[in-house]
Formats: sequence, C-alpha cells, structure tokens
Amino acid sequence: MDTRGWTDEQLVFAVANAKSWRGVCRELGLKATSAGMLRSVKRHVERLGLDTTHFTHQRAWSDADLRQAVNGASTWTDVLVQLGLTDRGESRARVKGHALRLGLDTAHLQPPPNAPCRPRYIACVR
Repeated sequence: MDTRGWTDEQLVFAVANAKSWRGVCRELGLKATSAGMLRSVKRHVERLGLDTTHFTHQRAWSDADLRQAVNGASTWTDVLVQLGLTDRGESRARVKGHALRLGLDTAHLQPPPNAPCRPRYIACVR
C-alpha cells in the first residue's frame, strides 16, 4: 500500500462493486463526503482507465441502460418505460438532459402524439 491508503487492486475492486463515486470511497474506507477525496479517487480511476458506466449515482439506471434504451426506442416515452420510469415532465427532462450530456443521438425520438407545443417554438414538429 502506498501513501494513498489503497492499492490499485483495491480501487479496481471498489469500482467494480460500487454504483457511485461515493460508493467507491465507502468501499475503500474513505470519507465519502470529502470533495477532495472524490477528486483524487476519480483521477486514479481515470489513470487506470476503469469503466464506470455501471454507476447509477442516485438513479435506478446506468449510462449503459440509457444508451440501450435510446438506441432501441422511437419515442421519449419508450425510453422512460425501458428505464422503468413514469412519463412525467420531470423524469423526461432529467433523462433528456443526461442523454445530452452523454452525447447520445436522440434525433430519431419523437414526442408523444398528445404532447403540447411550447409557445416559444415557432412551429411544432411532430
């Protein structure tokens, strides 16, 4: 063990078994509320090239789940159903925002047929 307090092997195990960055810290016996500790752990995870796509954070679905749902859906409602969510405005906005952050192609997703047009748009495309 070095001055970090954990080995690369322990970090690999922690990342594989956790569902969030804080979970990784807890697995390593670290203070999960320390922003500095979280940054340090993230740096080492990036250095090792570890996969964190299974992290759900406070969601019930992972980035990989969202990718799969978007790729297999024709509407945003389909995406939400695939993720086990109710199609409410807040759920849809959260999922859309996350898809945007991930850079997913969502051009093929259509709004539901009864979705109201927002007044700020000149034309509503269905």
